[in-house]
Amino acid sequence: MDKKEGALDGQFKVLLGGKSIDDFLSILSSKLNAPWIPASGFPRRINLSGLAEFTLYIDSSFGGPTIQIEIGGLKFKIRLQ
Repeated sequence: MDKKEGALDGQFKVLLGGKSIDDFLSILSSKLNAPWIPASGFPRRINLSGLAEFTLYIDSSFGGPTIQIEIGGLKFKIRLQ
């Protein structure tokens, strides 16, 4: 097995439909009916009454913005490129 294949297991792309990352974050906040705290900069969070938490930060492993979603102890990362 090629190492590159294993490195991609469990990964997928999220297409923003031509929108900027800021547009995407604004839409996400609007759909969840919860503000990013703080409103700009890194890191920032949306907490949905203990059900889920969204954290936006700069991921040092690739040097770009990442959204981490935690739901009931299960964590997902979306790297925004």
